[in-house]
Amino acid sequence: DVPIAITGAEITSLRSVQLKGRLRRLSSGGATDMVRARRYCDAFVAAVGAADGLPAELMERWMPDAVAVADVDVEEVYDQTPGPDAGGLLSRTAP
Repeated sequence: DVPIAITGAEITSLRSVQLKGRLRRLSSGGATDMVRARRYCDAFVAAVGAADGLPAELMERWMPDAVAVADVDVEEVYDQTPGPDAGGLLSRTAP
């Protein structure tokens, strides 16, 4: 049971959130997880390319060789979108 924070963003809108909670389990990802990660990475590369014009070839080195699977109990969600509300609590779950 380890505290963890995870931040993610939507490239085209810059909307981002941070999840805080407890890491229950961390394990190596399998073949299905790698396929899912690759689909996510392909969508990320396309979004960055569309938003910023960065060529996909430059981003290929960011692609993972392996993935991990995290089982997380999310306790709080924070707004991390740039602007006056950044850092504000969006939701909290009961302990």
